[in-house]
Amino acid sequence: MQENNIIKAIDDHAKAYRLKVTTIGQLAVRNKNAYDRIKRGTAHRDTISRVAEWIDADKAAREAAQVQP
Repeated sequence: MQENNIIKAIDDHAKAYRLKVTTIGQLAVRNKNAYDRIKRGTAHRDTISRVAEWIDADKAAREAAQVQP
């Protein structure tokens, strides 16, 4: 179930900030294949957690940058 949630989160984040899903994987865990591995169910739980944490941090940083003039 967690895999479905993170896949949706990656897809949503990629769409919102015009990123490729491979870019998110590369930036989050230094693995451009992370998205595909999560979809296949072969990714480690730590990878999933790190991607989720990165998405949260990246979203917060982008929102904070928009607020400041």
